[in-house]
Amino acid sequence: GCARTRRCRTAGEPALPPWRGGERSRLRRCPRTACRSLRQRCVLGRASRPCVHDRRGGAPAERGGAPHAGRAGGARQGVAAPERPVVAVVGGAKVSTKLAILANLIRRVDRLVIGGAMANTFLHAQGVAVGASLHEPDLAADARRIMAEAEGAGCAIVLPTDVAVTQEFREGAEDTVTLVGDVPTNGMILDLGPETCARIEAVLAEARTLVWNGPLGAFEIAPFDRATTTCARAAARLTGAGRLLSVAGGGDTVAALQGAGVLGAFSYVSTAGGAFLEWLEGRTLPGVAALEASVAPKSGP
Repeated sequence: GCARTRRCRTAGEPALPPWRGGERSRLRRCPRTACRSLRQRCVLGRASRPCVHDRRGGAPAERGGAPHAGRAGGARQGVAAPERPVVAVVGGAKVSTKLAILANLIRRVDRLVIGGAMANTFLHAQGVAVGASLHEPDLAADARRIMAEAEGAGCAIVLPTDVAVTQEFREGAEDTVTLVGDVPTNGMILDLGPETCARIEAVLAEARTLVWNGPLGAFEIAPFDRATTTCARAAARLTGAGRLLSVAGGGDTVAALQGAGVLGAFSYVSTAGGAFLEWLEGRTLPGVAALEASVAPKSGP
């Protein structure tokens, strides 16, 4: 669900709402409660369902209470109407699973950092050899389209300039840092290099709002957790200093932040992987829409 971390200082204990301008809610009328019942805690995964019932048979949406209304309203300030510059960090293995996310983000953020094996596909699309690294050559055209649309939208895409390369995918494997154009044929890119990490840290230092989904490298095995850990800790420091509103979510993301020791240092963390991805794609989550509608100011007598 949407976990409010101990460093959240925003009034109303906000959690994650849907993007503004996303798909129309698929909310259906429920015979018992007209889809206006919600659990007493903010659970993004449940909020993605068209109808959510309290175990007792129907606590109405109003009983979600001020904290839940505050969560929905406060996060709108952080994401739908964010303080700029806004930066998104998107990592993970495959572009194919996040095409909709990338297409939505480039219209909403000022800078988009792409890491993980996803970045290999974008490098390949630019004609950069990635050796034996995991990438999706059949999505090269999609990657080029996203880069072109980002340029048109005024969104700067940040790709790796140096990477950690190895010939073995195992714990403790020996790796070499090389420029992206110098990856050997038998080399596998498993992490970002220190130069790229420094660039990402500089981007974060200029940002006021951050949305993070996905690791920047093969964080499950050392030493390829370095980029994710370095950049996550930089974001945590900025959040703690009150300079950054940081929103993160997704299963691998939560595990990566926990491994870096900063899970409790981000402003908002969602453990609802699938629902968080839907939210990043720009979809309206029915449960949150119902809650927001229930606490909206009523017109008339």
